[in-house]
Amino acid sequence: EAAAEAAAATIVDFREVTVQYATNKVFDRLCWRVREREKWVVLGGNGSGKSTMIELITGDNLQGFRQDLWLFGRKKGSGESIWDIKKQLGVLSTEFHMDYIDYADPSINRNAASGGGVTNWEVVLSGFFDSVGLRGCAVTPSHEQEARRLVERLGLQDLISHPPPRGCTAASASASASASA
Repeated sequence: EAAAEAAAATIVDFREVTVQYATNKVFDRLCWRVREREKWVVLGGNGSGKSTMIELITGDNLQGFRQDLWLFGRKKGSGESIWDIKKQLGVLSTEFHMDYIDYADPSINRNAASGGGVTNWEVVLSGFFDSVGLRGCAVTPSHEQEARRLVERLGLQDLISHPPPRGCTAASASASASASA
């Protein structure tokens, strides 16, 4: 097991990273390494640096470009775009989450199609399209197959409501249900 851990590729490597805003020092020489197959939970109160840590990784915090910070085996700021980094990550930001609530909650929903509500299966599928919801997105059987594979790999089967039958998008499932009623 120790040999497997040593062989696992390093995904994130913070090497004495310091982040400071005026007189508020968020991190002071933080060292942190994340390897393939590791699972981490970062806990802390408001203002403790959780969001800053994610923003350093995603490129949304410019202080990450002048640090000794490595992502996917490459020094941050060595020519990769933030989109090169983001396409390898799955991050649900507070802003995106709030937009999704607006989209999915029928009581405040200004955007959803009739019928309201968005299933957690649709949330998973929306990750393929960098979108809020699936409106205008062409979900293919390969998207559904890959989503099922990822849900199983992450052990989330019990948290995801049963998706519609294979090859059936949420919109066509709703239309079929309405037609049979």
